[in-house]
Amino acid sequence: MTVTIENRAPLRAGLASARPFYTIRMTGMIERGDAEALRKLLEKVKAATSIAPDGTLATAELSSSGGDVYEGVAIGYVFRQFAVGTLVRATDVCFSACALAFLGGSTLPPGAFPAPWRSIEFGGQVGFHNVWLNRLGLRNSSREEAPNAAIAGFDVARGGASLLIRYVTDMGIDAGFAARLLGRPIDEFDYIATAGSFIELQTCLTQPVAVTVSVEQQADNICSNAIGPAGRSGGGKVRPTTAHDMRLALLREVERRSPASAANNRFVARFRAAMAAGEEKALSDLYEGLRAAGLPLLDLSGMIYDVAPTPATLRQSCKVSLSTGDPDIYDIVVVGPKGLSAPAHAAPARCRWMARHGPADLINPSRHAAASSLTTPAATPGPKPARPPE
Repeated sequence: MTVTIENRAPLRAGLASARPFYTIRMTGMIERGDAEALRKLLEKVKAATSIAPDGTLATAELSSSGGDVYEGVAIGYVFRQFAVGTLVRATDVCFSACALAFLGGSTLPPGAFPAPWRSIEFGGQVGFHNVWLNRLGLRNSSREEAPNAAIAGFDVARGGASLLIRYVTDMGIDAGFAARLLGRPIDEFDYIATAGSFIELQTCLTQPVAVTVSVEQQADNICSNAIGPAGRSGGGKVRPTTAHDMRLALLREVERRSPASAANNRFVARFRAAMAAGEEKALSDLYEGLRAAGLPLLDLSGMIYDVAPTPATLRQSCKVSLSTGDPDIYDIVVVGPKGLSAPAHAAPARCRWMARHGPADLINPSRHAAASSLTTPAATPGPKPARPPE
């Protein structure tokens, strides 16, 4: 790749600072040695500046149609090690091995573990496809007997699949994404284009896309996105409710799930006494006290909805409250067989608005009608990149 570095602010808002902002522009095919060259460059950046308020050392702008898969993964690990956020601009594409490198975009907030920091400018394209084997990477394959050649190819494929699953898991992505990627034809691309794909890969658009559906539908969308692929059929039953009724329903759920202990017995006694006396303030104080203690209880401000997603076999429901003025402000609690929980799949904190769109809604449509027209180099076997120190 061609790598250039500039001292300029990245495409983000609200990051005024006296520290220099370094933007690294990476273009061209990904080849062996690119990850090590990037590492050396970032060592110099690290010596010249500090972590920004958003937890990143620098921003990497990616523009590449792909290249060596092993090297793309190695670049992703370097991004995470140095807390480099990734960005694909409006007129750029990032496909194949580049898309894997893109997933390494990370932030390192003070006192925290690395977290995803990936962004796409509206119109920018990030696309994944299944890896394929470059036969030239198999030494003397033309002179090997067929069984030995088949074994060699199988070993390379198995190693590549294992690497991919480990990598996406390390980057905070469900292994199901890697499984779907490995199960599709090599010429079939999967773009980060729908709201569901942005949330699954913890990626933000740099500017919001307006939500035009009703508030009730937004509540259903938030629930569908929170449950994940299993709950993305949509069309759930959405019922508006009051703060009073929701508070009672959730307190009853806490009571039902409370194990036998002195502390929980005191809670149950307080709850039942307040219910018997009809003391609304006592119930409200108890509810807010449990929220402050860390129990996953709904913020009862804004519009409040009880959502039962389809299919009913999910045995889950969502309690949703949402602001009608700020698309980033909403809250959700999932009620399942094991009680109350935070959502398993949440939109990134800096672009929470995406969950108000349906999982299948195209919020960044692909510019490419046929991914099969792209020419991307094959993956070649090679040493697996070492996992960087944590």
